[in-house]
Amino acid sequence: MAAIVSGSGPGSDIHSSRVQLLASADADQVYQALRAIKNSVIGSSSKKALYLQLQVVPAVGAVLTSSVASAASRVQATAIVSSLVRSSGADGAAAASALAAGGVVAALVQQLGALDAPPQQPGLAGASPQQLGALVETSERALNALLAHRLPALEADDAALHALLAHLLALVAARTWRRPGSRTATRAPSWRC
Repeated sequence: MAAIVSGSGPGSDIHSSRVQLLASADADQVYQALRAIKNSVIGSSSKKALYLQLQVVPAVGAVLTSSVASAASRVQATAIVSSLVRSSGADGAAAASALAAGGVVAALVQQLGALDAPPQQPGLAGASPQQLGALVETSERALNALLAHRLPALEADDAALHALLAHLLALVAARTWRRPGSRTATRAPSWRC
């Protein structure tokens, strides 16, 4: 497939077509559209605002909550999430709320465990350790950006928040870490919620 190129004006149809391509059954088209959107929004307040107007949040959320999305597509979508929620003012808060309401927080938390256990989603089954590492790193950044906002979707549902915290603590507890000044690796202490 030919690379997607940027349009000339901020309201050009190319941006709208990129969002529409996120619903395509063709995995390569979805990846190319995600990559083009990511490259457009990172560092550009005007492009972030444009893509928020074009309703990119539900489309990106659908990619992240899909069981068949590839690791490469998930990395691109997760980077978009991270960039959008770092938008200035109300745009970032609105994006964070919409993403949290769409189940993206749970998808990002699930992606954090991609290196610790065999991936459960079919789209991640053939991913390399490097791809899974990039997925974990971008997921950590996106969660950090999302959780910097007050998320009513999580605050209103104590059970969801409890499950999220329990899952995060389990991931932390499962990792091996070194104590400062120690030469041997130790297991993290176990926490119970």
